[in-house]
Amino acid sequence: FFITALIVMNTVFFKRLTGFTAINTKAVTPRVSVLVPARNEAKNLPVLIPTLLNQSYPNLEIIILDDHSDDATLQIASDFALKDLRLQVVQGGDLRHGWLGKPNASRQLAERATGEILIFTDADTIWSNQAVQQIVTAMQKTKADALSAWCGQILTDWFAKLVTPWATWSILAFLPLWLVPNKNFPRVATANGQLLVFRRACYDAIGGFETVKQDLLEDRALALLVKARGFRFELFNGVGSVDCQMYSSVQETYNGYVKGAFAAVDHQLSAMVLRFGLLAWLFVVPWLFLPFSQLAWISVGLALLGRFITDKIFGFSPMLFLGQLFGHVSAIFITLASWRRYKQGRLAWKGRLVVGSRRVSSS
Repeated sequence: FFITALIVMNTVFFKRLTGFTAINTKAVTPRVSVLVPARNEAKNLPVLIPTLLNQSYPNLEIIILDDHSDDATLQIASDFALKDLRLQVVQGGDLRHGWLGKPNASRQLAERATGEILIFTDADTIWSNQAVQQIVTAMQKTKADALSAWCGQILTDWFAKLVTPWATWSILAFLPLWLVPNKNFPRVATANGQLLVFRRACYDAIGGFETVKQDLLEDRALALLVKARGFRFELFNGVGSVDCQMYSSVQETYNGYVKGAFAAVDHQLSAMVLRFGLLAWLFVVPWLFLPFSQLAWISVGLALLGRFITDKIFGFSPMLFLGQLFGHVSAIFITLASWRRYKQGRLAWKGRLVVGSRRVSSS
């Protein structure tokens, strides 16, 4: 009951970026840098780049960093850059010792950027032509120093349809969104690396990606750092502004979630056991007692209601909420697989072994 009630309350505070338009025709338009780390993204860049070049926002630069791709990423990005001076393409330097790939690429992008506002986004995103304007307006109206948004998710394989809606459900089920902007609650925050935005002054003050160079969930770690250093952080619903197709096959979906699942519990076995033991008790066990208990029917009904609400908020197909049980079971097994790979030193992503990953303190 309490989790479903929290979901209902969160719907009030989960503001949509599409609700933010220009303040007025004479509004200040600070320079914005859209920064895209790209490693083996030849398939995605021809979709992403036109949506960035079609932005309505006037004061814009776009920088794509080719992170040692072994496909046509660099060539595709360079061909687009020849046609539009707002787009720059740079070749990434070597992976620094002790750094993970994405923080290392993002650091280099920030060093090249000239914008007052830095927008980090992934190469598999698709932008509406008003998205940058909406982000800038949201920062101005909320006086945010940094923000993130949960993007619309394009689901193409059956496993993504089971797991991704469960992952988005967990945000509204366990995070009181009205406390995210509140500086008195520094541990209440999360972020989505598909869309992560900073004012330059805030980014520099928290030390940028240097502070999260070994963190698999660098987006969440940066959000916590923003709040710990006394800055204002906001979390938005980005559906309708920015969409993302993270994975295109069952294998990609599985590997993508396995990569970060154990990191989500701070690489602590005790936290993993506690979290998923609680989830199993609340959301799996009641299904076993449906033939015997009216209370089990109430519990399952409330769980499905909460999932139905979150699926509607995130724009998923109407009937996916019926897969909630399978989402819970899949999440448990994915986290176990992530723990096993972590212990064996076999966590890898895009051809790179993930080593030295650790929790980064927000203090």
